[in-house]
Amino acid sequence: MGRREGDGEAVTKGKFSNFTLPPRFAEQVLDEAMSESQSLMRPFLTTCESPIELTFVAAFRFFSKMMGYRTVRGDDAEPLLPGQTDLGFDFDIWEQFPIDNFRVDFLIGFKDRHVAVECDGRDYHHASREQIDRDRQRDSKLAELGYKVIRFPGTQITNDPFHCAADVLLWLTTGSFLRK
Repeated sequence: MGRREGDGEAVTKGKFSNFTLPPRFAEQVLDEAMSESQSLMRPFLTTCESPIELTFVAAFRFFSKMMGYRTVRGDDAEPLLPGQTDLGFDFDIWEQFPIDNFRVDFLIGFKDRHVAVECDGRDYHHASREQIDRDRQRDSKLAELGYKVIRFPGTQITNDPFHCAADVLLWLTTGSFLRK
């Protein structure tokens, strides 16, 4: 691989002004992140239905871990219902979770909050005006049942998965978003 920004460059300000990052530092960090993300994604390989779902769950689990939170896959715990408290982990994740007559891509719980995350691929979710209307009706019904729904377009997950993960984590922990 080529030289990455920050590799072998000296820090020019502050008390560490003579410090130089080791060669290949950025590459090693990226390799470690990729390896960690692969292991965090592995339990979901057989149940996720698309690459964007796998990308989201790997990013969410990795970002959560880097922020000091723990996650558990839903098959290893009982599902949260609206208003229930957490099951001992910081985040509980269920993939392809049935709610009423629907199935959401992910249900993620944190303490007494929970969010349904939908990873919208262009071919299906934005293929027609009718599908967009069905998604809106579905979101309204899920909201009536007490579930917050967050939808991410596949391109957003592909281009910036950690921003998507941060949005969900921030909403679950504070009730607010990075984005509007």
